Amino acid sequence: MAAGRVPGPGRADRRCQTASMSTGPAAESSDIVVFCDNAGSLDRIRTRFPALDVIDITDGIPPGTRGHVLFGGWTPRSVHALEAGVRWVQLMSTGLDAVPADVRAVPLLTTARGASAVAISEYVMAAMGAFTRNFPENWLGEAPEHWFFQPASTLAGATLALFGFGGIAQRVARIALALEMSVVALRRTRTPSPIDGVRLVHSFADLVSAADHLVLAAPATDITRYVVNAESVALLKPGVHLVNIARGALVDQEALRAALDDGTIARASLDVTEPEPLPAGHVPCRTSRAQLEGASARNPSRSEPIRTSGPGAGRPAGETPLGTGSSSYCCPWCSSSCRPSSGGSLATRRRSERRDARDEKVETGQTQPL
Repeated sequence: MAAGRVPGPGRADRRCQTASMSTGPAAESSDIVVFCDNAGSLDRIRTRFPALDVIDITDGIPPGTRGHVLFGGWTPRSVHALEAGVRWVQLMSTGLDAVPADVRAVPLLTTARGASAVAISEYVMAAMGAFTRNFPENWLGEAPEHWFFQPASTLAGATLALFGFGGIAQRVARIALALEMSVVALRRTRTPSPIDGVRLVHSFADLVSAADHLVLAAPATDITRYVVNAESVALLKPGVHLVNIARGALVDQEALRAALDDGTIARASLDVTEPEPLPAGHVPCRTSRAQLEGASARNPSRSEPIRTSGPGAGRPAGETPLGTGSSSYCCPWCSSSCRPSSGGSLATRRRSERRDARDEKVETGQTQPL
């Protein structure tokens, strides 16, 4: 937020653009008042722009206070900020789907497009690497009696399909090309690719048909909602890795559940879900085919983890799953129950199953120890 001109009440240009952070020294003094609706950002904004009057409104706007700029954009306090004079809203992320209509209609609306590109692109690469090396399944929880070859593949030679081709997806593409992956992308416009080596296609069917890794990196809109559904899943080749860094609304949960069950989608790496957060004991939390990150990909500098004690942490104890009343049914994942299964943790049970399977192969001569 540069200490420049703030749109006046009579200005009618309702623009949505990306704000550029000034790299020069801050002005010696300024009459601009900034409302900050995120306590974690206060110190950084005040340090970066010491000439601005930055006011914390997380507990409400002080009576009689007038502001010019709002850093935030989602909560009811954002609407109250408009009533207190704000004419410029700087969002904390790119998406507009959760932004109230009154805020979207502000004279100047800027987004944080690209601000999380480094963090999220590294998450995508880590997720794809973990899938190809079959982590965490290939990690050893204890010293084995014999060494065996573990199933794994490589990123080199694999095809990466990007749904959406903004700042995050473009950074993912550059890294993937350096790792000798083939990259194909689908974007909203027919603008040529700014990156040599990325092949642009013009339909979702063309995008997913050859994908080994399908990365969702598009905003949630009426057009993109449930773009991953039963029909599009049928176009995938078996064993695809799905990575969702966009919004949970891009994926039909019933179609995803079925695709994970039959192996069409071998793994889903989910930085976002629908709903958020997932109810405790929700099925995606209990299957190794769905790796949940809880939006940690976009918070690399957090001092505390988002989930502190397993799936669903942070929800009140004994809370009834969404939309269920007294029932335990919450969504297509949980046809009968959202309760965790018994018999120890999933990881413990799977390690035991793999160990028993290896021992049986050795005993029957199907596998030779090294």
